[in-house]
Amino acid sequence: MLARKFRLPLGGLSIKNKKISTSPYFSIRAEGNRFGYNRFAVIISNKVSKKSSKRHYLKRLLVGLLGGWPDLSTDFLLIVSPGILDVDAETIKKEMDRILSRLKIKV
Repeated sequence: MLARKFRLPLGGLSIKNKKISTSPYFSIRAEGNRFGYNRFAVIISNKVSKKSSKRHYLKRLLVGLLGGWPDLSTDFLLIVSPGILDVDAETIKKEMDRILSRLKIKV
């Protein structure tokens, strides 16, 4: 679980100046912030899995991968697609690294 400081409030999310990168498993939207640290939000809908235990497992997995990112003063919104259920954790990590490089962010 992320500390409250690192959670991105979805209600206050603006639309302008976002970098968007997609993959078959998820899309990441990034936008700079003024706080000096990264903030994250993960959205996993019922279309991904009807079982809440599976959705919570995926969220814990993704938040664990996000926690190791360097501080870039950026807000990240991760929207998960149903295709993520067909792959393992290593593939998800490789895909996240590929998307980060596409967003011009070094890990």
